[in-house]
Amino acid sequence: MHEQLRNAFAEIEQVLDAERIALRSLDVPGIELASIRKDQLEERIRSCAASEGLDDEDRRAASRVRKAALENQLLLVHARSCVRGALALATGQGAEPYSHCSTTSPGPLRVDLKG
Repeated sequence: MHEQLRNAFAEIEQVLDAERIALRSLDVPGIELASIRKDQLEERIRSCAASEGLDDEDRRAASRVRKAALENQLLLVHARSCVRGALALATGQGAEPYSHCSTTSPGPLRVDLKG
């Protein structure tokens, strides 16, 4: 009964894994492809969930997907910061996106998601 929904959750988890690899290597085409696939799968998951509802197994899968998506979001923010910093250094501009502000920040930091 929930087979389509479970398949969609499994697919989006695979896409999130591929996205994480792409984010770590700054693979822009891979990141863009993952974004497109996530949008498609999100629509499929919403449709299936609306028609079938969610059982406990589906809720656990949704929780795993949410956690992986949040981890990837952190990696994306970090990747953007690194790229901005590299571009700023290459062009001779300030590395901070808000360099006109009086506060300073240490710039890009290493993010450890493994705990």
